[in-house]
This record gives sequence, C-alpha cells and structure tokens, in this order.
Amino acid sequence: MWQAPNLKVKWGPYWAPDPEDQKKLVDLVGAAIKQGLITERMAIEKLAPIFGIENIDAALEALKAENEERKQKEQDEEMAAAARDMKRFQDADKMIAHADDSATGRGGAAKAGEAGGGAVGAAAAQPKPSGKPGAAKRKGPAPRD
Repeated sequence: MWQAPNLKVKWGPYWAPDPEDQKKLVDLVGAAIKQGLITERMAIEKLAPIFGIENIDAALEALKAENEERKQKEQDEEMAAAARDMKRFQDADKMIAHADDSATGRGGAAKAGEAGGGAVGAAAAQPKPSGKPGAAKRKGPAPRD
C-alpha cells in the first residue's frame, strides 16, 4: 500500500523586500531582541538575507568580540574621565588654598606647624597683642565700662 509522503513546504518571499520593508524588519527584530523575545542567533538568522550574512556562527562570534571591545573601551573612557575629574578637583583645591593664602597676606608661606613654616610662619599665624593684658585671649565684644 502506498502512502503519500509528509511534505512540508517552506515558501520564500514572492518578491524581494524594498529598503522600506528591510528597515521595518530590522526595527522589528531590534525591538524583539531588546525586549528579550528572541536570541541574538534568531535575530541574525532573520536579518541574514538583508545583510548578506552567510555564516551565522561567525557573525555571532564577531558580534561577541565587538561587544567585548566596546565594553572595554567604555570602561577605559570612564576611568580616564574619573582621572580628569580628580585632577580638576585637586587643581581647584590648590587654587582655593592659594587664594586663601594671598588673602591673609601669607603669599603662600607655610602655616605654623607645617613643614617649612618655622618661626616666621608661626609668628604670622599668631594674633597681634593689643597692649592690654589678656586682650588676645578675649573673644566677642569688648565689655562696657
């Protein structure tokens, strides 16, 4: 007894997609992969005819390598940006310290107790006495007589 074979027909497109149709398909696949609905392999298989991809495995490996390179480059750029920011903050701190020294008339001399300050730096940091005993210790407004 003869049986008809099981046939499964896979029809190709009736016509070649125009650029607008290709863009729609690329957008659709991009959205599906972004939402986690399809794998990278599925996306490449669907887009292979548009981009002329013949070897799916090679395309997957190339994408993986490019993504790793891109991540490394982004990390390197972030590190460089952080280093630049740190340098800017350090430079700003130096400028503020220099401005403070200039405003107090020290002209960048070391403060008392710091390396290089010595007696000159200590003398510059001490308040000048007013001639009255205990006047340098008093804080606040002068008492009324």
